[in-house]
Amino acid sequence: MSETARLTIKLKLPVVSKGFSAKYSVVRKPTGVEYMLLTTIGMKSLRDKTWREVMDIYGIPEIVFNQVYRPALENMCWGPGGADSQMITLRQDPDIDNPVSDAEFTTAGRQAFDKGVIADKIEEIRGIMAYVPAQANKKYLKDERITRCSPDGFHADLFRDIQPDDQRIENALIMDKGDFAVPKDADIFDVNIDADMQMSCYSKDISLNFDQVTGTFSLNPGDLDESFLKGRFTSEDLVDLIDGGAYRSADSGLTFQDVRADMPEWDRYSAHLPSEVNVQKSRLVMVGGEFITSQKYDTLRGDQGCDILAIETSKLGYEYCLVNRDVPVSGFEGTGNCNLMVRRSIDEGRIKEIVKQAVGEVDITTYSGFKKALGIMSITDDSEDILELVKRYLTASSDIRADILALQEYRKMRWYAELPDVIEEVIAGRRLGPKEAASILAETKTVVTGNILTESMKTGDARSNLLVAEALYPNVRNPAPMVKALDIKDQLTNDILDGTCGSFVSKPFAAASNLSQNIQTMKAILRIKSPSSMEMDIDGISEEDREIVMSRGPAMRRDLEAAAPFIRGADRFREVEFYVDISADIASVLKSMVQVKVQENAPDRIFGITLGITLEEALKTLVEAQDLVDMITNSHERGLISDQDYKTLEEIRHFRNKCAHDPVIPSVNRKTRKMWMATVDNLKPAPSKEGSR
Repeated sequence: MSETARLTIKLKLPVVSKGFSAKYSVVRKPTGVEYMLLTTIGMKSLRDKTWREVMDIYGIPEIVFNQVYRPALENMCWGPGGADSQMITLRQDPDIDNPVSDAEFTTAGRQAFDKGVIADKIEEIRGIMAYVPAQANKKYLKDERITRCSPDGFHADLFRDIQPDDQRIENALIMDKGDFAVPKDADIFDVNIDADMQMSCYSKDISLNFDQVTGTFSLNPGDLDESFLKGRFTSEDLVDLIDGGAYRSADSGLTFQDVRADMPEWDRYSAHLPSEVNVQKSRLVMVGGEFITSQKYDTLRGDQGCDILAIETSKLGYEYCLVNRDVPVSGFEGTGNCNLMVRRSIDEGRIKEIVKQAVGEVDITTYSGFKKALGIMSITDDSEDILELVKRYLTASSDIRADILALQEYRKMRWYAELPDVIEEVIAGRRLGPKEAASILAETKTVVTGNILTESMKTGDARSNLLVAEALYPNVRNPAPMVKALDIKDQLTNDILDGTCGSFVSKPFAAASNLSQNIQTMKAILRIKSPSSMEMDIDGISEEDREIVMSRGPAMRRDLEAAAPFIRGADRFREVEFYVDISADIASVLKSMVQVKVQENAPDRIFGITLGITLEEALKTLVEAQDLVDMITNSHERGLISDQDYKTLEEIRHFRNKCAHDPVIPSVNRKTRKMWMATVDNLKPAPSKEGSR
């Protein structure tokens, strides 16, 4: 909105008309004869003389008079061919013995000769000249050039003292003779102006500007005489001419019922014509309801001290009041009364307050109502407030799945990134079971932190917590904290080892299920009761079971890798690793034997593999779990094993590798076996008083 509003008023101004008559003729320079004759006629001292006496004075013979001077007199009276030239009049036909006084100048002839010219043929004209005193420059012109208007509303009494200047009328006639069909090269003579005059009026569009800063009008006179206007009109006269449309709203959604008699107590404000205030493009509009009503916009609750409140952005908003004020027109006397809309800016705090009030008035039990409220709330672009609104809507939702999916239309909004936290909080607040909660998250493709749901679903029963973890896992951003909070590692590890792990479907719990099943299968095939009780007989494994071991052994490592983050640190985690390692190693041995079709030294091979696994388990109690070569080296460097033990363990490691990968292995005598087993047993920690599981 500019700082100046422009409008147009129609001002009725006076026209004073006067009739006139005049003569004109095409003129020329007089000849020498004509000049002498006209000079003679105009000289009082010669008027009583006859033309003969005058000719004698000039020394002109009678014959020359008759042939030259008499025709010239006739032409100046009647013109060539007998037309009346009207330069002079003759009482009788010219004769040399007639007195000079028989010839008289006509008025036009006298004026023409005074100008040093001859009018060969004088024509008469009549017309009306108009005096328009309000014009800045051309105040006199042909009457027909003025378009009159209805006298309704024209105050003729204001202009009764206006008197046209007859001389200026004559000057204007001469200047604009073409308007009266007088030839360009003709001169006008003998102008007579009527004494009577008639007043009428014409309408003129004038620009009236309103300064929104000072709250005053100013006139742009254009081609009018500003001094004349200021002397004849007051501010009230001009303001009263403003069209009523200037006081009506440009927004059809607003109805002005009344105006305030008093100005609002605002420190700073700007003033506007009501028609200039257009809030249709504002993001939020609310009306006071007393002086301004609306079927389109919501009503402000309570006395807000304004009639319209319009908000554009989170930082730009205005309050408006419709007031009645006495306003001056600059340079004119007095003031004019009119309705104005005063406006002031409001700060972010006020904007936020109004936005919250507007949102509170919206029924958000329907999605359309929620969208309206969200559109209003988004004005402030405050993610916290927006998410609180979303939370209220979802909390009351009768179909939370559909409503969460519907919210995806806002996925490009800044606040949408935080929506999963709200969804998690709402689901937790509904006290849904793990499966139903997981179903909602999966269907809506919502990934949450899981913190709130974990706390709301956690129980004192580890097996129930395991079901919670398995259900929520696919839709939790970082499952580790969830698993830790639910404390399921021991329960899951025990289930894996005991063969009671459920049929889970989500990774890594599906991996735990596979691991549990395969451990039981491997224990049965390999005849392992526990890590300390093994009766393996490779030769006794059937071909069918060999295929099972060779296919499932490597798979168990992959399953352990997937499940390890959720069971590592459990009391029996080492036991799980033992079964996985021995199964994988036996699978490797069987594959090697199949490839070369060699099965000799099977007892030595089984001894090497099982002793290698036992060695790994023992070293893991001394140093951080690594591969076997690193654990032996680190234990030696840290002084946990002697030089001799280091040498022996390296021998065991090399033999273990041969057993796992080489088709042909060396035999190990009873003494070496006994020494190797004693060295490994010395690495194991002493059993606790409570014993081991």
